[in-house]
Amino acid sequence: MKKFLSFMLTACMILSALMFSGMAVLAAPKPAVVPVTVATITPGDGQVTLTLTNARQDKVYAYTIMSAADAASTFSIYNGKSGNIPVDGFEPGMGFYLFTDEAIVPATNGEEINILIFECYPLEVVGQNAQLEDVYGYHIQGMQLLMTTPEAAIPLTLELIIEDKQFDGQNTATITSAMLIGATSGDDVSLATPYPEATFANNIVANDIEVLFSGSFTLTGTDSAKYSLTQPTGIKGNIVSDKAKAVIEKIQALPSPDKIVLSDEDVIVAARTSYNSLFDKEKEFVGDNNLNTLVGAEDALAVLKNIPETSNTPNTLDASVPILWWIILSLAAGALCVVTIQKEKLVRK
Repeated sequence: MKKFLSFMLTACMILSALMFSGMAVLAAPKPAVVPVTVATITPGDGQVTLTLTNARQDKVYAYTIMSAADAASTFSIYNGKSGNIPVDGFEPGMGFYLFTDEAIVPATNGEEINILIFECYPLEVVGQNAQLEDVYGYHIQGMQLLMTTPEAAIPLTLELIIEDKQFDGQNTATITSAMLIGATSGDDVSLATPYPEATFANNIVANDIEVLFSGSFTLTGTDSAKYSLTQPTGIKGNIVSDKAKAVIEKIQALPSPDKIVLSDEDVIVAARTSYNSLFDKEKEFVGDNNLNTLVGAEDALAVLKNIPETSNTPNTLDASVPILWWIILSLAAGALCVVTIQKEKLVRK
């Protein structure tokens, strides 16, 4: 009897402890559930980006796009209720798309879309005979109706100015000005920096050389999502050479070969020295015509330097011939007169 009473007392104590424990568990407050909301709806060119806040790691989310009437009806019926969607119902072909905390929804610019978002959790498999592919799905925990109208992207163009480059044998180019064309006044949108690297297609001295870029220009600013940027094409720039231009000016200032005199030697030599100091690409810019002019002047100077000194003034000699003849004739006439007078004196004697 004592053993029985002892057993009953022990059993009562254990039962009391279990009941107290159960009551404590039931009395414990449930953890607060932080609602999941859509933090941002960002319209873009051909898409809308949905970003969730408070997205839970033990949940998955799905969205589908419906007409306005269907979306409103579905939302009013199923919001806050539970249901089951088979796994294959979430395949893209069925119109349901799974995501975690961010979804990129395709959308036509300027058209209104209606999006239903499902908060889901995996359905537990119960029973040994259940087939996983038959019962595994998602319970709908909540649903939110979103309506948004993505704005049609405003096209922007880019006006670039390339600095004239002094020839140095390299093809690097410098953007001196970049201006967006078409932005609405007051909008916060600008070109992101640094710009892509610019290079000339050829490293020659010439005008209107095509300029290439290492990448794409992009937009920045709080209003940049409203715009799309057309990448620049057909941008051209100039590679110049002040040295080559100076050589051309020296050559073109030389007299023609038939008018070259010995005193022109200094300017001819100076032109040749300047030409020889140029890079090959700069000499190409000077051109064959100017080079031939310089060579012609040099040849004419060489001919003059090989003629004796007295032969360098033919015009002076030609001018003095009549004077010499006049002097000779005058002397001859004087001598004749003297001879005539002497003969007359002899005759008189």
